[in-house]
Amino acid sequence: TATTSTGIHIRSGGNVGIATISPWTALAVSGTTASNSPSISRSSTSTTVWTTILTFTGASAQMYSVLLGTGENGYSQMWRVSGSTSAGTCYFTILGDSAHGHSKDADFRLSSGELQYKNISYTTARVLYVFDVVQSGGGSYTY
Repeated sequence: TATTSTGIHIRSGGNVGIATISPWTALAVSGTTASNSPSISRSSTSTTVWTTILTFTGASAQMYSVLLGTGENGYSQMWRVSGSTSAGTCYFTILGDSAHGHSKDADFRLSSGELQYKNISYTTARVLYVFDVVQSGGGSYTY
């Protein structure tokens, strides 16, 4: 029986959660700094050249969802970028930003399995950090 108390929870698919009832990976530990988060950071000032964040490989029906943050001039933004590698789709939404005049000046796309970004109008140095990558279909990613 699922409860909200801390402890160990095993999902029907085999994922094990410690202090979480919704384990997101084979072993998920809530309330610690342990995670399956990759160590990915990128920086770009370009409004014309796409910068690759990571490359998906493997399963053709793979869905993906990436939580990332961007920052420039001391301002920050949180983004959720999702889509399907088989359909070549990329959808993104800003989850929050620090209300800087050009905080939303970023564009994302999926091109030949590569998740990429670039600035839209401003050439301010934009740093990007990936916090979490979730995917289905048994594929993998490289960075």
